[in-house]
Amino acid sequence: MPPAPVSATKRLLSVVSPAFNEEAVIAQFCRRVTDALGDLPGWDLEILIVDDGSRDNTAEIVRALRAKDERVGLLSFSRNFGHEAALLAGLDRAAGDAVVIIDADLQYPPEAVPAMLAKMDEGFDVVNGKRDRLHDAEGFFKRHSAAAWYRLLPLFARGDPIPPPDVNNFRLVSRRALDAFLELRESGRYARGLFAWIGFPTAEVEFQRAARAAGETKYTLPRMVGLALNGLTSFSTAPLRWSVYLGFCALFLAFACILFVGYVTFILRAGIPGWASILASVLFLGGVQLVMLGIIGEYLAGVFSEAKRRPPYIVRDFLPAARRAAKKRDAERSGEAQ
Repeated sequence: MPPAPVSATKRLLSVVSPAFNEEAVIAQFCRRVTDALGDLPGWDLEILIVDDGSRDNTAEIVRALRAKDERVGLLSFSRNFGHEAALLAGLDRAAGDAVVIIDADLQYPPEAVPAMLAKMDEGFDVVNGKRDRLHDAEGFFKRHSAAAWYRLLPLFARGDPIPPPDVNNFRLVSRRALDAFLELRESGRYARGLFAWIGFPTAEVEFQRAARAAGETKYTLPRMVGLALNGLTSFSTAPLRWSVYLGFCALFLAFACILFVGYVTFILRAGIPGWASILASVLFLGGVQLVMLGIIGEYLAGVFSEAKRRPPYIVRDFLPAARRAAKKRDAERSGEAQ
């Protein structure tokens, strides 16, 4: 059955989904979204798939889906720019009164979106999907390392806004919250933290994250570490102060060592070979210096990226949902008639 005609009285719900090499699941994902959200009372639906430079047939499959369903749109990059850039590109072009951010791997259930919309109608501008960790399908290491990181992050952030634990990039945002988010154009993006930083009223809806329907995760261990470092350096200057604290600790230990050596040499009159204490001191101070140089390097790399002012992504093709184009034409004609 073809979708119902566009109604000018309905609000538009945009579903933005970054996809990279997701040919095995993208058709199933679009079908689940339309089944779950296609007939919501008072809402029209737009699905925008952002092809992040896929090397498989993801874009071709979405084009075929778009030819059959006028609610589906496609945005393709010239190459792979990363998940954060794909997310930004989709949000830049989402026309909805409310926007759902959801990955295409089917780990996040589109069936939870109606509950999120109910929260938004209660006055919340950002509704995060919160994982039920008792029924989480992620592996042991990834699940517990992420939990530990998000619980340590408040200690590092020194009061700066941080994303809540057990919250990923599955969320619903209102148009005014999205407009505020899109004003933040820094290159080192960390969407989870940025949505926390804008400060709009936030609620959570719990869901059970499933295992990937097919394919392999794109978040390997190096990417997870990079995301964690980006999140830390993007939202806090606390690591830069670690050098001061570690410096004071090193001075204290060095002073204590000097007192101990003086006591043994001049009071006890005992000979001290000294190589072990010297070696330990050199290794300790050298390690502290290298760690802090690495942290400073992360901040300098962020400044370097911002100074280049390159666009975060380059679009190869943009094929908006046909229903969205039709709605825009109707609005323009209505304005001309008035």
